[in-house]
Amino acid sequence: MSDQPKVAIITPFYKRDLSPEETISLRHLNHFLGPYDKYLVMPEGKKGGLKGFQKTFVPQKYFKSLDSYSHLLLSKKFYQRFARYDYILIYQLDSLVFSDQLMEWCVRGYDYIGAPWLKEFGFPWTQGKDLVGNGGFSLRKVDKFIEILENYNHIEFLTKRLLSSARRLTLRLPKRIYKAIVRSEAKTTLYDLYHNPYRLLNWLNRGYSGEDLFWSVEASQYVRQYIKAPVEQALAFSFEANPASCFKKNHNTLPFGCHAWPKNNRNFWEAYLLQ
Repeated sequence: MSDQPKVAIITPFYKRDLSPEETISLRHLNHFLGPYDKYLVMPEGKKGGLKGFQKTFVPQKYFKSLDSYSHLLLSKKFYQRFARYDYILIYQLDSLVFSDQLMEWCVRGYDYIGAPWLKEFGFPWTQGKDLVGNGGFSLRKVDKFIEILENYNHIEFLTKRLLSSARRLTLRLPKRIYKAIVRSEAKTTLYDLYHNPYRLLNWLNRGYSGEDLFWSVEASQYVRQYIKAPVEQALAFSFEANPASCFKKNHNTLPFGCHAWPKNNRNFWEAYLLQ
């Protein structure tokens, strides 16, 4: 019997047709990681699929927005679907992979790893810290995520984040509310903010409220031991923003993969795209 970890690749799939960029991302996945178990996470009722992928269906509500998608990836039931695996690799279709290092990363034993958010890049949600990291191309240890989510209270988490954000922005909040009322800033209304805590959190932060921020910052509070990859290892795993700078920091070496390549200096990635 093999002692190697079992791993599956998970790709959200909800569009009718793939864009040219998504087709390239899929080409990289099939070329380098084709033999692994691969699953499409699809809205209930969606027809079709992709060759070489198994399908698993979730309620359509999880594909209405980035907020609802975050809710899905903070659901214990989502990870229980893959409980027979040790790890899952989230591979959104704006990702690329450049080699088959998947098993090498699994055996390192990290609970979570994604492209680092480096403080020097000025992400407002990092509050001046280096964080690991982005979830669009990320490796997650299934049993650890289930354990964390057994102790996780969704309302408690959102309340804590909202209060923390509000405290930091107390002086600016009246002006922000005024803009929301008078100018409908960013198409946001007070009704929307009240009824959608994710949108309110994002609005307060002027930045980000995705589920990967939970796994980067909060998850360790819900379990005795939670091992995120250190920044240097995360950089070797994946790039997201500022890929040219990340390339230099990674000793002029490509990472295992990357996320959001079409919108983050696409010209940098052009030389590495499979034709």
